[in-house]
Amino acid sequence: MNSTPIHSPSGAGQTQDPNSTSVVAIRDLSHSYEIATGDLTVLSHVDLEIERGEIVAVTGPSGAGKTTLLSLMGGLDRVQRGTLQVCGHELATLSGDELAEYRRTTVGFVFQDFGLLPTLNAAENIELALTLAGVARRQRHRRALELLDQVGLSARADHRPSALSGGESQRVAIARALANDPQVVLADEPTGNLDELASGRILAMLMELPKDRGCTVVMVTHNTSIARQCDREFVLASPSEVVS
Repeated sequence: MNSTPIHSPSGAGQTQDPNSTSVVAIRDLSHSYEIATGDLTVLSHVDLEIERGEIVAVTGPSGAGKTTLLSLMGGLDRVQRGTLQVCGHELATLSGDELAEYRRTTVGFVFQDFGLLPTLNAAENIELALTLAGVARRQRHRRALELLDQVGLSARADHRPSALSGGESQRVAIARALANDPQVVLADEPTGNLDELASGRILAMLMELPKDRGCTVVMVTHNTSIARQCDREFVLASPSEVVS
């Protein structure tokens, strides 16, 4: 595993190699939030490339912008400065509708808090992602059951999140993330709320995605043991530590 810092002020003015095979290509990416005392910079001049089928850990101290980077890659936040291409999509140029379509078809999300709707059972939580993609009712129910079987939860299809353990909830969340066959899975501290046994099972599932589904996996984690198991680790420094 390689460990590479990804705050790089030398990236200004770079453009993506037209012959690049990167699934993710980031150049000179900076991002800030407006707070009461002014603008808070959380990302500064980030350069990063990720190849198809890689499992990449993004690490760094709290406040370094790890979740913001994942949100930008997922089209949840707008690119402010720099370029961010995912699977050929230049996210800075997409309209709101195009970003919504990108989120439905290109990326899948796995969150630390699972993000399941409490009023829906496991199958229905997965079906919701398929509903948003316009999949017919019978087909989406069949697909949800197939995915639950693949994560070992066929017997929990009609259970609501309150009746599931943390590990089971995260397995449902992974199944939901895979519902529309994404090319990139973005996982934000996916084992952060789980015990050691459940964490190991979730991590094993994520590690198998490139082989089983051809996905690229980008995972934010504070866990150094998890980061060491990934193909590469990108250490995101605090913007205050970047020398311009």
